Amino acid sequence: MAFAKRILVATDFSEGARAAFRPAQDLARQFGGEILLLHVHDRSVPQPAAKGTRLASEEEADATLEARLAGVAERELPDATVHPTVTDADDVPAAICRFARDNHVDLIVIATQGRSGLKRLLLGSVAEAVVRTAPCPVLSVRAPREAG
Repeated sequence: MAFAKRILVATDFSEGARAAFRPAQDLARQFGGEILLLHVHDRSVPQPAAKGTRLASEEEADATLEARLAGVAERELPDATVHPTVTDADDVPAAICRFARDNHVDLIVIATQGRSGLKRLLLGSVAEAVVRTAPCPVLSVRAPREAG
């Protein structure tokens, strides 16, 4: 069965985003698939330099994010074939869906923070927008609630 040969996992490096890793790895193993691990860098958010307090140049920020994503792949998805990619965009959900379409993704696995009310209104929901506009099926995984 070729249901999930190419699985896209989008991460923002948050603790909540980790909820998508296990199901994606399990599906990749079950269907003999590969994981395309994606981080969409919003260029409007300044990135700190690797060392010091100055802001990183675009090249430094890209290198830092790529290294961080490679580390996530190694640590969180050790039993899967993973292809990490960092891209940038102003509209994160649209970038995730475009990446899925351009890379012939069979399934997107994305964590949702489960926000409601005012927090959801102010922060929006990347996962919800991806579910609404994705070119393929989406598995939305609920992240554990934040402590506090």
